[in-house]
Amino acid sequence: MVKKLRRGFTLVEVGLFLGVTGMLFVGIVMGVQGSMFQQRYNDSVQGFADFLRTIYAQTSNVEGDKAAGGGRTEKAIYGKLVTFGEKLNLEGKTNSDNSIFSYTIVGNVKNENIDSNNVLEALKGVDANVIVKNGSRFDYAGIASQYAPRWSAKIQTIKAPPYVDFKGALLIVRHPSSGTVFTYVLDGETIEVNERKKNMTVLSNPLREKLDRFIISEVNFCVNPEPEKASSVRRNVRIAEGARNASGVEVPAQDDRSAGGNKCR
Repeated sequence: MVKKLRRGFTLVEVGLFLGVTGMLFVGIVMGVQGSMFQQRYNDSVQGFADFLRTIYAQTSNVEGDKAAGGGRTEKAIYGKLVTFGEKLNLEGKTNSDNSIFSYTIVGNVKNENIDSNNVLEALKGVDANVIVKNGSRFDYAGIASQYAPRWSAKIQTIKAPPYVDFKGALLIVRHPSSGTVFTYVLDGETIEVNERKKNMTVLSNPLREKLDRFIISEVNFCVNPEPEKASSVRRNVRIAEGARNASGVEVPAQDDRSAGGNKCR
């Protein structure tokens, strides 16, 4: 009879097995983490683009948007002011999460004297503003809201490192006479609406003070993911020059290197 020899695994074989298994496990975990990060990042990019598209929708359709100071019979709604980089939030506290704010622009009901083709001049003619004074206090002329980019992403400029958070404002408004929607941008300086509201001793029109500095231009935002170690994957959210509706908000593919592609690489 032939005896069958029984032998177990050697320590070297056990070590190799555990080592290979460990490497496979680490690889799977890293892959899952990378996939989750990419999914979250794409969610923050699309969320910001959807926020901008919503602003256009609210400008085009003012149903349900109520103006202060007597309602729509005395005041007309002309669009939205979107601010980036304000120091304070709607409660007057530090804007620690870099929220973006949108305000309804309200002015006097249009009259026959508003015939200017220049939208900014026409807005001056109806005394458009985002803040009104009710007695001894300031109130927002219409709806004021804040938006924080998802997953702690940052909205930045297309400048090379060190990356700079975008500071400025968007003016998405309808002409008081024609109703045509126009998009203007203020780049590099912030309109501190919340600061003016908190300081009750200041009677000002924060929109009108800088109205002449807004220009019609393409706007490029770069969305930087929260773990800045991955800043090389920044994606571009763009508002086309002369945008009149939500279709003017574009999100180029991350690997699009064409002239009109991702400018945040």
